Amino acid sequence: MDEKQLMNEALNTRLIDYEDSFDKMIFENYFEEMVESTEMSRIKTDNYGDAGIDYIFFLFNRKLIFSLEDLEDIKSEGKNNRIDIYCIQIKNSDRLDSNVPNKFIEFSENLVDGKKPDHYNEEVKENIDIFTNLVKKFVLKSKFYIHFYYFNRAGKKQLESASDLLGRFDTLKHLYDTVDFIEEVDIEILGVNDIVKTLRTGKNFEYVFKDIDKFEAEVDHNDESTNAVIALIPITQFYKFICLENGQINDKLFESNIRDYKGRSNVNKNIIKTLQGGNNLDFWWLNNGITITVEDIQESKTAKRIQIINPQIVNGLQTSYSIYNYYSAHIEDLENEKRKLFVKILKVKEESEGEELEIIVATNSQNEIRDKDIHANDEVQKNIEQYFKKFGKYYQRKDKYYTNRRRDKKDIVKLSEMAKYINTIFLKDPSFTRNNPGKLLSGNKYNTIFQINNLDQDYERYYLAYRIYAVVMENNKGTIFIGEDEFERANFIHHLVYATVCLFFNTIDYSPTNIKYMSIEKISKKIISEAMDVIVQTIQENEIPHAKILKAIKEQSFMQQLRDQLIKKINRNGIT
Repeated sequence: MDEKQLMNEALNTRLIDYEDSFDKMIFENYFEEMVESTEMSRIKTDNYGDAGIDYIFFLFNRKLIFSLEDLEDIKSEGKNNRIDIYCIQIKNSDRLDSNVPNKFIEFSENLVDGKKPDHYNEEVKENIDIFTNLVKKFVLKSKFYIHFYYFNRAGKKQLESASDLLGRFDTLKHLYDTVDFIEEVDIEILGVNDIVKTLRTGKNFEYVFKDIDKFEAEVDHNDESTNAVIALIPITQFYKFICLENGQINDKLFESNIRDYKGRSNVNKNIIKTLQGGNNLDFWWLNNGITITVEDIQESKTAKRIQIINPQIVNGLQTSYSIYNYYSAHIEDLENEKRKLFVKILKVKEESEGEELEIIVATNSQNEIRDKDIHANDEVQKNIEQYFKKFGKYYQRKDKYYTNRRRDKKDIVKLSEMAKYINTIFLKDPSFTRNNPGKLLSGNKYNTIFQINNLDQDYERYYLAYRIYAVVMENNKGTIFIGEDEFERANFIHHLVYATVCLFFNTIDYSPTNIKYMSIEKISKKIISEAMDVIVQTIQENEIPHAKILKAIKEQSFMQQLRDQLIKKINRNGIT
């Protein structure tokens, strides 16, 4: 057995953890920070006329854009916005497909020109419209980055010898040389060796600051472990710490920060000015510094080193980005940079998770903090978390908290997902859930979904909604044909859950009390199958063109059509 075969066998054993879905494995290990695997169906273009691309998505200042409607909610951050476009092809094959770069090239030419050939499907055409609108609206205020990914199961030697394939990808990259608003084009061709290495490495992030002359550590005298460190870290080391190997900033370090980068604000202009200036004062005299929470710290004054595991920069994002932006543009200045940055490193134990939120809020309290930025700290959210623990489940009110602590994925329930469950089942609006997932967590919608002002509410409703979704999702894997076209069943999950509950109670007017006393274990495959049939019948009887089905199900008009079809079905079952 050669190396490629060995690596593919290893990959096959891990696929079981991802429901034997190669695509899901790729997303959860490469793109989970940007797109949750439950949202994969919303960015999937893989169908007839897909332009040779399986998935396309956009980020505006790290905010995911699903549709043209999402562009209405985008707010510019001055003239320093970042727009990322991801084009992904995933081939579950050990044979390299030389047509992949050719399709990328054709798509790129049409993307830049805003052309939508007839042979492209509706999903691809809408993505071209999104790009065109982003350029029109933000080209003078933004830098555009394009990322092409080709995942496959070919071996390392196979990839290295594929000179024609690599040459075509090189042509793809140079295609954008004349497009002046494209800041950078990133191309990744990842075979089985790369994928296995990623799976083997895991998600622990460790970093060691070396030759640190000045730091103080707080030690727990019970077990001699280090709880906290305050240190003066050389700016040169901090810059390397926040950079990825490809030179981009490591966004994963800022997941717990409650703000995003504020671009050319007065504060950031002053930080840049301080970095530029030849001031005799050290940088840490003129800056509030950085606060980092970690899962563990190991330090040695003798060795002058501090090792941190799974760090999160919870305060100091503006300083961090300013340092990155300045030195990535003036890399030559690092050679003579001698100044230091004041850094607090705090170890947060798993059983003291509340401390981390207190640290985040307190260290950011010098500026206004909006409620929507810290939903995780709402009392209702804390109560939901405690309720779920009674059933051995982990309600992840704070992003990545239980994920980082290696809890089994099947036992983690995310706050963002819970909003979808409640909006679909209790508020009976799966089309809104499908179309506006981001809006579920803002303003009055968020307050209504979580009954935020009612601390004495019945928290069982959240667990019941989660269980209903779990049962339906377990029986909703794979694809379905509507006419001659094949669709991922996941596209219809919210409508399917709603229709299943309606058929279970034989009414569209079921109540929260009905849900409370519902025997969820009695939701049968037959009911779920009948619910899917109702959805298909709604599409067919209303003559929704196949190319527009995924767009149509997001509209409220489809909801009324679905309700009408459910009433017909219920009446046929003899219920009046």
